[in-house]
Amino acid sequence: MAQLPEIVKRAKAIVGEAPKPTPAPASKCPSFPGRSYFKLGAKNGYARMLQTWLDKGDWGPRYRVGPSDTMTQKDLDKVAALQQHYLSALGPADGLCGPLTWQYAWEVANGKRKK
Repeated sequence: MAQLPEIVKRAKAIVGEAPKPTPAPASKCPSFPGRSYFKLGAKNGYARMLQTWLDKGDWGPRYRVGPSDTMTQKDLDKVAALQQHYLSALGPADGLCGPLTWQYAWEVANGKRKK
């Protein structure tokens, strides 16, 4: 009976349903794409990525539904909350995401920087 999981795994591999590998946590922050991706109303995947990190880091007001591809005022408020926390390193808390804010959001979300 202890062999059952291995048998199922082999059977799925034979019929083309190989188990998908679990993605390893990112070890390096993705390159900053540019400020234009994070302006109010911008719609793109980078906005969702940043929102996911901000949510995971518990910055600012909580999302009702969750991250989306659109930058909203709530997102800018979350960015400002992160910037305010790290004021000495990130400068004024203006809510605009730059390269260092991007890196700090990723680091906190991935446990590389303490909040």
